[in-house]
Amino acid sequence: MSFFAKLEKKFGKFAIRNLPIKIAVVMAISYILWAFVPTFAVKLVFSPYAIMEQHQFWRLFTWVFSPPGDLNLVGILMIFILILFGQQIEQAMGTFMFNLYIFGAWFWNTVIMLGISIYYYANGSILGMMDVGIWAMYYFDYGLFLAFALMYSDARVLFMFFIPIRAFWVAVIDMGLMAYEFMRPTTSTLNRGSIIAYLVNFFIFYLIMGRGVGMRSSNSKAAAKRRKRDYDRRVENLSRQVNGEADRRHKAQQMGYPSNITKHKCAICGRTERDGDDLEFRFCSKCNGNYEYCNEHLFTHEHVK
Repeated sequence: MSFFAKLEKKFGKFAIRNLPIKIAVVMAISYILWAFVPTFAVKLVFSPYAIMEQHQFWRLFTWVFSPPGDLNLVGILMIFILILFGQQIEQAMGTFMFNLYIFGAWFWNTVIMLGISIYYYANGSILGMMDVGIWAMYYFDYGLFLAFALMYSDARVLFMFFIPIRAFWVAVIDMGLMAYEFMRPTTSTLNRGSIIAYLVNFFIFYLIMGRGVGMRSSNSKAAAKRRKRDYDRRVENLSRQVNGEADRRHKAQQMGYPSNITKHKCAICGRTERDGDDLEFRFCSKCNGNYEYCNEHLFTHEHVK
């Protein structure tokens, strides 16, 4: 049993089901807070100054209430993508592994942004301390779609709502956009840290899922290749058995033996292995002599003394 299988067996009962819907609700709440009570919502975002100077440590957890963009078509699309792809990923990974993926994204993002904050504080960077990680949840959807492409690389999605394209290529575009956001001069260091965090989390799970841990998707290319290898191996073994039987009969004919020679024969009914694939033959240790019986007569025959 693998390490993650042991974890799931022990802690799987605590896994949160339908987590994508719950995260979507959190995003909707964040939009409401920023629209109606912005003075309160601003106290929830990740701020190095507020954490290091004012000791507002709750921001390490409440930054997830940062909205994934402005309240427009893109923002609504982000929530739609979360629900649509998130449920597919949860079905493929399993509830427990999907929970690990989501909480892993939170963990790495928090650790990296906190590390940047400590660096700012230690070096007395005033400009860096005034930075805020307000786009952290925006990049969260990027990481989520990368996971979807890992699970369903051959799936077709409508890019820009009308161009059918494989999920693999959309993931490539996704990576390109993240690289562009990372290198753009206006992107803050904290937001760059968020991009790194989601990529680190994705590649960790890429290595895990690439080994088949928690893989429940029948659409994965790796699973299809494994099934094909297993099938080819079984066919090859069966072919060897058939060819071996044919060679044995051919040699028997060349040596003058009858072609219908068999390995096993029941001493009671006379049936052989050719009379059925479900027949099994055993020698009786209580009979005086080498008497072989089929599975129907092994325990019911009279012992030969």
